[in-house]
Amino acid sequence: MGNASPIVAYPPIEKHGLIGDRRTAALVAADGTLDWLCLPNYDDAPVFGSLLDVEQGGFWRFGPSIPALGEQRYFRNSAILSTLWSGPGWQLELTDFMPQPRSDRPSDQQGRRVVIRQLLCRRGQVDCSMRLAPRDDFGHPARVETGSDGLQMAVGPHRLGLWTSFPVQATGDTVGADLALRVGEPAWMVLDLDASSARWSAKAAQDALDATREYWQNWLG
Repeated sequence: MGNASPIVAYPPIEKHGLIGDRRTAALVAADGTLDWLCLPNYDDAPVFGSLLDVEQGGFWRFGPSIPALGEQRYFRNSAILSTLWSGPGWQLELTDFMPQPRSDRPSDQQGRRVVIRQLLCRRGQVDCSMRLAPRDDFGHPARVETGSDGLQMAVGPHRLGLWTSFPVQATGDTVGADLALRVGEPAWMVLDLDASSARWSAKAAQDALDATREYWQNWLG
C-alpha cells in the first residue's frame, strides 16, 4: 500500500475546496487529499494537517491510483464538493461533505462530527487508491484498532470510527486500499468522531448525502 506520505505534496492552495458543518471545516485538494481538518471544532488540534507539514501533518487521500489534479465544483446551492477526473475512456468523481449537527446551538455536543466521501466511476473502469493517516496535532500517529465496533483510529483524546463499503488494510499507523471501480460503482467512506462506525451502510451514507443537500438548499433559500 505504500508509505504514509501524501502522493502529491503541497497541492496549490487555489486547488482546494472547503467542506464543513458550521462547527469545523476541512480542506480537500484537487488530487483527492483531505489535508486540513481540526476536530471537534475550528479551534481544536488538527488530525489532518499535511497542508502545512507533509511529513507530520496527517492526510486522507481518495482518488485515482495515478495522482492528478482534478476539477472541483460545488453541487448547486450546497457546500457539497465534487472533484472530477477524466482520462481516455474513463471518468471518476469524488464527493465530499459533512452532515449537519442535530442542533443549531453552537455549544451542542450531541451533534456528531462526520466526514463522508464517495468515489463514483462515471465512465469506463478506473484503478483507485485510498490512504488514511491521521495525526495528533502534528505529532503522534494514530493507533489503529479493530473490534466489535469495527475499525477505529485513536488520535490524541479522540477515536475516529471508520466505515467503508470496500475492504481496507491497516499497516502500522495507516489504513489503505487499492480497488478497481467500473462504471456506476460507488465506493463509500465514513469517518465518525468518537462514535462507532456500526451504524453506517451505503444506504445510510446516501441518506446523509440527500439530507445534507436538502439542508443547504433550504438554508440558502
